[in-house]
Amino acid sequence: MIYDDLDYEKEAHIFANQQRYQNPLTAYDVFNADIEAGDDKSILIRDLVESYGLKIARKASLCKLSAVSCLMQIYNRHGHHTLDRTLRLTVSAWEGEKQSLSASMLRGISHLIVTFGDELKDDSFTERLGKISSIDVTRDAKIRDSGFISYAEVMMLNYNKGRQKSLPVMMLHNKEPPQALKTP
Repeated sequence: MIYDDLDYEKEAHIFANQQRYQNPLTAYDVFNADIEAGDDKSILIRDLVESYGLKIARKASLCKLSAVSCLMQIYNRHGHHTLDRTLRLTVSAWEGEKQSLSASMLRGISHLIVTFGDELKDDSFTERLGKISSIDVTRDAKIRDSGFISYAEVMMLNYNKGRQKSLPVMMLHNKEPPQALKTP
């Protein structure tokens, strides 16, 4: 809205009233606006999500994820390949279960990918983690802590079960990315 010839107090009053009754935009709303505006990154992320039979939605449910800002964060920090692999592992292990599409779960999986790279075997991840429901992973992670690192720990502990060569869980707590993944 545009108003002409308002004094400062009247302008402040109108502004305060507009803000008082206006709901802030959600990440979902901004994401959809970016798609409508033709933003290449948002369109690429939407298409990648849909390529796995998932949809981005306002509210999470079976095969619908609402963790839009998480998707953007993974893409911006770690790139297309990591987001693609995160979605692939999630869908192959849990087939779109609602809990598997939470921001903490997705960030936990992307953290495993960034930390271990090719040492994390996709087929082993799918086989071992697919035996546990995403609800159980979530429950166990919340018992440990509330952050995405606890999700990564729970998944890593289950991934390591029965493996001759376990991946070290303590690496999940390193502040520096592994040498192979550092950018020049």
